[in-house]
Amino acid sequence: MAETWFLGANSARGFASLYTELSGGLYLHIIKGGPGTGKSTLMRGIGEAAEAMGYDAEYILCSGDPDSLDAVIIPSLKLAWADGTAPHVLEPGSFGADGDYVDLGRFCALPEAKREEVFSLTRSYRRWYARAYELLAAAERVSPAMSGWTLTEAERRAARERAAGAAKRELRGLRPGGISRRYLGSLTCKGRCMVTETLASVAPRLYLLDNELGLGWEFTSELARRVTESGVRAVICPHWLAPDKIEAVLLPEAGAGWCVLEPGTAYPAAHRRLHLDRMADAETRSALRTQLRADAKLCDSLLTRAGQCLAAAKSLHDRLEAQYRPHLDTQALKETLQSELTRLPRKA
Repeated sequence: MAETWFLGANSARGFASLYTELSGGLYLHIIKGGPGTGKSTLMRGIGEAAEAMGYDAEYILCSGDPDSLDAVIIPSLKLAWADGTAPHVLEPGSFGADGDYVDLGRFCALPEAKREEVFSLTRSYRRWYARAYELLAAAERVSPAMSGWTLTEAERRAARERAAGAAKRELRGLRPGGISRRYLGSLTCKGRCMVTETLASVAPRLYLLDNELGLGWEFTSELARRVTESGVRAVICPHWLAPDKIEAVLLPEAGAGWCVLEPGTAYPAAHRRLHLDRMADAETRSALRTQLRADAKLCDSLLTRAGQCLAAAKSLHDRLEAQYRPHLDTQALKETLQSELTRLPRKA
């Protein structure tokens, strides 16, 4: 079985990382190398070979380009390979004991004549990322759901109490396990992306939470707190735009999950909807409907523009990779893949 997730997100606070999830319990092979030197290709090859051997694999998508990989994990072997270059710079905690390096940079000799072009392209694509982050910060500020500015404490408490009821019902009888943290999605060069297939697989019984006013955050934060205290196995998913908020809480053993609803996002077909917004005062909601919709529309426009900036950055990054690719020793890369595959023991 294969799962796909994100461990990084383009957020209102810049690049938001969960790559610390790769430390502790995993032996991490950290891949170093410049753009276009085959890091994603190597990881995909390892994951596909592991699956062919009967192992489950977890693919970590790049937050800027979901067609590229930033890591692959083989959970049953406690092995992982990850791109250790910026913005998610990784180093072993104790070299040789919990991690090491795979150096692909040695297979690419960039001619001196191309250095100025590389410098220029690098500066340019980073400027587009900076602009995208400015727009994402503005989107978070104007979003009615993110601010929850219309909510009263009584309304917040009602949502938390409903989450407490769900926790009491669902946690009964579940076995102890660890908490994993993953992003369900990110804003990428292709717009907003979500790992819908993984969500459907991990939580076939999915509850979508109304969140026009921000009550979904109250529900997920309370549920996450109770799940964490219970010690059961769970996946807690921060929201890609505002990582201090929780987008989803998933209980794989129970096949259940609760996810904040975002209009325009494609969710698995089988789900139930919890109408949390109905807990809010009806007169207040009616009086503010025009303003709320206007702010939500403005937020969506800012997100669209930020996505365009990420697309522009991707175009420049493609040109940057093209500077390196002709000078890559592809045969050496293939031999490195074969060498890495020897770390996967064949099943009896």
